[in-house]
Amino acid sequence: MKLRLAIALSAALFVRSHSPAADAPARVPETDAFSGRPDVVLILVDSLRPDHLGCYGYERDTSPAIDRFASGSAKFTEAVASAPWTQPSIMSLFTSSEPGVHGRIHWEKPHADIPTPTLAEAFRAAGYRTAAVVANPMVHRKYGFSRGFDEYDDHSLAMAASSGSEPADMVATGDDVVLLAKKALDRRREDGRPLFLFVLFMDVHWDYLPPPPYDALFAPDPVPAPRKIWERGGRQPEPVEKRIVAAYDGEIRYEDGCVGALLDAVSGPDKPGNAIVAFCSDHGDAFWEHGFTSHGNSLFEEEIRVPLMVRPSGSSGWFSPCIVTDSVGLIDLGPTLLDLAGLPVPGSWQGRSLVPAMRGEAFPDKPVVLDNRVGADKFRRGVRTRRWKISSLPPFDRPDMVFDLSGDSGEKCNLAGRSEELPDEVRNLVPLLAPPRPAVHAEADDP
Repeated sequence: MKLRLAIALSAALFVRSHSPAADAPARVPETDAFSGRPDVVLILVDSLRPDHLGCYGYERDTSPAIDRFASGSAKFTEAVASAPWTQPSIMSLFTSSEPGVHGRIHWEKPHADIPTPTLAEAFRAAGYRTAAVVANPMVHRKYGFSRGFDEYDDHSLAMAASSGSEPADMVATGDDVVLLAKKALDRRREDGRPLFLFVLFMDVHWDYLPPPPYDALFAPDPVPAPRKIWERGGRQPEPVEKRIVAAYDGEIRYEDGCVGALLDAVSGPDKPGNAIVAFCSDHGDAFWEHGFTSHGNSLFEEEIRVPLMVRPSGSSGWFSPCIVTDSVGLIDLGPTLLDLAGLPVPGSWQGRSLVPAMRGEAFPDKPVVLDNRVGADKFRRGVRTRRWKISSLPPFDRPDMVFDLSGDSGEKCNLAGRSEELPDEVRNLVPLLAPPRPAVHAEADDP
């Protein structure tokens, strides 16, 4: 199982600090007094597929706490990430911009200047204390994710070369993350400021190594699932595939308990409920739907679909729990949280507030641009609406994949290249395939 590391040892392995000067914030308009503003808590579970949660129709009992949260929230059934792996997806969430704009698409490269304010910067400029607890080493401060945070606990144990353990064993567990997040919550409003807290759990990410009793919860025995599944090309024997999925579901059930503990700390029975809370993932995981596992491989639905739930503060007055079937992206979450907090949305952001959809108002379909690095020197870009998904390799002038999601949600029937002409609504999406900053997509050719 993943290494259960004592929090007492963590001081040598992570740093809580103000964002460094190199991460100087882009300018965000200062707002008026923040008295009475709600706390805002954003919870993200890495690699979590929505279709493996009970509230999205899964048959296994993987998520009782998350399901309870969903029952009191706005649940979005057509939410997608901007990319199928962590760094570009979360940076798109933080900056409300597509990966081609923010440029965080090469994990091995240090971060460059980001030409737009981050969500943490927007909250800090409005008088919020900003804090984060993250368990994924891909969201380490050296990649630019700490910008705008007063406190950034990047529990990046996989960066500790002296440990000698494999990276999958070295990340902070959900229990560790909850303990650190509760400490941040305990400090809220100690100086009169409201809190923006971002919490990233990593347990559901491969390798799938749930602790007992979750390792055998959905399998007949506790035999561990095979490790390094991303290296297992192609289909596996049926018992192996079932064991891998059972381990993934076991991780979800373990993480669900951690998320439930955090939700209780945020707004349990003894709390005032004056907090905006959002729950999401950064991407999904593939289980051989298109012949491979893990994530970061493609723009297929199993890798980019994410759960998304938003609950306004208890004092909002207008809100009733609802299910929103409109197509939305994680780039819309930042504008939504600022809107719910009564704060201005930076004009450079590409996303839009989802509050009108949560109110049941007209909410026109808006394409979501997708981006993924494919190999060392090329990218696949895509565009998704509720019905259509198109994608292309360079030069991005015509799609080589076209799927009608209304009748082909599994993306098995590629309509590109067929003799019949594609409808206008598909052809109108093609210009969005062009990268906004071609230099970003050419970086892979650099020595």
